[in-house]
Amino acid sequence: MKKLIEGRDYSINEFYTKDKRPENKLPMCPTCSECKHRQFCMERKNLYKMRQCTDCKNCHNKEQCDKFYIYKKYKGEILKTGRDSLKQVSRSQFGGNSREEVYGKIVDYFNNVNKTGVNKDVIKKSHIDTIVSIARQIEKEKYGKKTKARAYNRNLETIKIIEKDKIGNIPIDKVTVPQIVAFFESIRPYANSTISKIKRIIFKTFKYAEKKHIIENNITDQDDDRLIPPKSYRPDKEVEALTRKEEYILTNYINDNYTDDNPYYLIILLCLHTGMRIGEVLALKPSDIDLSTGKHGMIHIQRTLTTDIHNHYIIGDTPKTLHGIRFLNLTLNARNDIERALKIMKPNKNDVIFVRKDGKFYTDSQINSALQRIAKNAGIRLAQRKHKKTTKIKGVHYVNMMTSSIHVHMLRHTFATRCIESGVRIEVLQKILGHANIQITVNTYGKIYDYYTQKELSKYADYMETTNEKFDEEFNKLEENYNKMKSIE
Repeated sequence: MKKLIEGRDYSINEFYTKDKRPENKLPMCPTCSECKHRQFCMERKNLYKMRQCTDCKNCHNKEQCDKFYIYKKYKGEILKTGRDSLKQVSRSQFGGNSREEVYGKIVDYFNNVNKTGVNKDVIKKSHIDTIVSIARQIEKEKYGKKTKARAYNRNLETIKIIEKDKIGNIPIDKVTVPQIVAFFESIRPYANSTISKIKRIIFKTFKYAEKKHIIENNITDQDDDRLIPPKSYRPDKEVEALTRKEEYILTNYINDNYTDDNPYYLIILLCLHTGMRIGEVLALKPSDIDLSTGKHGMIHIQRTLTTDIHNHYIIGDTPKTLHGIRFLNLTLNARNDIERALKIMKPNKNDVIFVRKDGKFYTDSQINSALQRIAKNAGIRLAQRKHKKTTKIKGVHYVNMMTSSIHVHMLRHTFATRCIESGVRIEVLQKILGHANIQITVNTYGKIYDYYTQKELSKYADYMETTNEKFDEEFNKLEENYNKMKSIE
């Protein structure tokens, strides 16, 4: 074998990595205990966020960290070993705990290279295993165990975005960091939430490939700022809720036009008066209602309307998450909604309170369309929308239609906003809404809480300013009187 020269034939680099400890019996790391940004990494639960944090990067207490093993690793890369049957330059990467270990793997690799300068084993795997094929395999293994059908289908749709790009279809061991960086840049037109999902799928895929020995080294498992996806061109969506006046107009319109043959009205009101997700409302059964408990009754939320793997609507065994299973005390308005709904309920095989005349489930898209029609008629947030219309004579053309810009999930946000305005604590709101953890509630409604906190704080500032002015007047009068008395003397 020829003599290998570093920089020409191969390169070896060192980097720090973290692995989660199986047990956390150590006291909190001094750097973490004094850190003012612990919420950024969710109390050290988010390894990706820790990698972004400069305090974690520069930590001098790595051995004392109670969450992760933090240690040095080495990555070796063979810079050029020839071309494979796809006429692409063949490169290979290796990981190890020491420079010597990585160099040994490089030497073994060169010893196994054939006369054309290409490792046959690498090529054989390369043609089969791509980011897309491995990602789909991961989702298939998770389905039924960790992932529900609806989430499974959503993840497959996200994988399709990766499949549209070259990076998703080339052999995974041929993918390079610059290619990942370029792909991240190309998906910036998508929302930040979609970019985050794509990044998570790609990183999981490389980790899985390394575990299954499909690749020698995981190029995403390194402290490289280039692997942090850029922000979307789209601004993040703010939480949208109806104003108190809009809510008043909507409820009055519904009550004025209510008829027993239109269940849309009651579904909308129940979402507005309980903060339940639309899927939870559509999956309610009479057995979930207890009107004899508490002041106005109680709902036991324990399931949701969802879809199966074929996108057919079904009643799920649980709500969106296990934390969504909860008891919800009814207000007087919500009790009235429930009583009217039970009165007009039609018998059906699924025993749900809200069902169509043909016995099928209502869908969230149908409720959304009904809400927009009602809001348009009530004059709430009117907007122009272009609608495709086809005629035999003129063909396809677009016409402007008046609609409303509100959507059904805004009803849940409206309920939450009214709770915040009335002084409900954030940890209580978390349980009412069925969020898995309080961080979700903070992320969703934190700005609204901040606004009302500042509003309350302004009362303190106004009070202090008013009393200061009052005292200033009193002391000025005393000083004037004192000066008058002194002048008389």
